[in-house]
Amino acid sequence: MPFSMIQTGAVPGSELIIYSVKGEFVGFAAVLTQGDLTNILYFAVVKELRGRGFGSAILVDLRQRYLGKLLAADIELPDKQTRKYQERLLRKDFFQNHSYQESGAGWHFKGTNHIVMVHGGNLTRETYWAFWDAFYVSWEKNRSGKVRKMEKCREGEENCLLAGKQEGRE
Repeated sequence: MPFSMIQTGAVPGSELIIYSVKGEFVGFAAVLTQGDLTNILYFAVVKELRGRGFGSAILVDLRQRYLGKLLAADIELPDKQTRKYQERLLRKDFFQNHSYQESGAGWHFKGTNHIVMVHGGNLTRETYWAFWDAFYVSWEKNRSGKVRKMEKCREGEENCLLAGKQEGRE
């Protein structure tokens, strides 16, 4: 989902939360909520401020804001074949250190596998995709007055959403 759509408020159920300390921008989170699930779509802390507890504080705030909701975060799968392996591994460790676990859901986009980390309960692949199907139905209705079901990948498609295991990975 393009960040600009969240930023402009064009996406029903989305929220952009800016975090600052003493007027200094430290990071942000962009989330999408449908029913009992809140998906963290974008999450960032200023690079120079990482390792100082701001990311942890943001996750605590998100848990409080969405109390009673299942929180999910899509992250790039750490893959030793990529130049960003260490960065991706640190990201996964960060979420795991905050009680997030792999859900079993995932997807593939532009050559990159993503996994869905979850906090506050279990998330099945079916629930995850029902979340996105409901979002797209709602979004299409608001946008065009018509309902169109989100299409999943066809064999060999590169830039699409996939659920489940790929190449033996979750």
